[in-house]
Amino acid sequence: MSETTERSPTEVAFRQMMGRLPALTRQTIGAAVALSLLGGLLGRAAFALSLATTIGGMRVWTIFTAPFFHGGLVSLVVYCMSFAYLGTFVENRLPRVAMIQLFSFVTIASSVTTLVVSFLSFIFSFQVFFFQALYYGFGGWIGAALVVMKQLVPEQECSPISAVPVKAAQLPSAYIALQFILLIAGESQGFMFSILGVYFGWLYLRSLQPNEDGLVGDASELMAFGTLFPQPAQPAIDRIASRVEDLCWRGRIKRMLRRLFATETVEVADDEEEAFHTALPT
Repeated sequence: MSETTERSPTEVAFRQMMGRLPALTRQTIGAAVALSLLGGLLGRAAFALSLATTIGGMRVWTIFTAPFFHGGLVSLVVYCMSFAYLGTFVENRLPRVAMIQLFSFVTIASSVTTLVVSFLSFIFSFQVFFFQALYYGFGGWIGAALVVMKQLVPEQECSPISAVPVKAAQLPSAYIALQFILLIAGESQGFMFSILGVYFGWLYLRSLQPNEDGLVGDASELMAFGTLFPQPAQPAIDRIASRVEDLCWRGRIKRMLRRLFATETVEVADDEEEAFHTALPT
């Protein structure tokens, strides 16, 4: 009897599916499954993000493991199946280095921001919940991949229901709405990573991504921050985002991050017209 026939049909189908996936996508899904299985044995606190464990318990590695870890089997299967499609899409269209930079930036920035928000919530509310709460979830990478789809194929029809047409450009806002619905339903652990994944994925593509034409970022109207939200709210959000960007993002922070992610030294322009799209020297 051959090795294949000794395995169950489910295992054979899973191995065949994984074998057809691009390398980074396959490795990412493998890491998510492995960490989730280990978390079931060792406890969620071993890999989830929390002030009590990450800072208090010196489990610094959770900054990197929490965005891969899932506590529930059903959600793990759903997110891994989603990333099998979305990860393949991104890997087939972005350079390997750009994909690694994108998801590394999303992972670290989302984890650090989650810790900061938890700390501030704990300080100002005096609620022990914010000190002990566990945060984890693969949703951040899903959100970032959806923003990539929005940028590259905005007009592509993505709805599984023909009566409800949804284009790729609308996927990030639909995903944000879904996360709020899940939050209201009591699924709060992955909320922060999912929302921050969309934001930091957008931030990387908008302001940090080196392009083949020697430019940095994407200054198109399609990638304006307000387009991540439903149409009625976009004008107001764009105005607020512009003010916040003026106060917090321009200047040294942007220069530092652009130099970090650019493949060559970046001469960052100071004038407002080139604030998001800066030429690299040739």
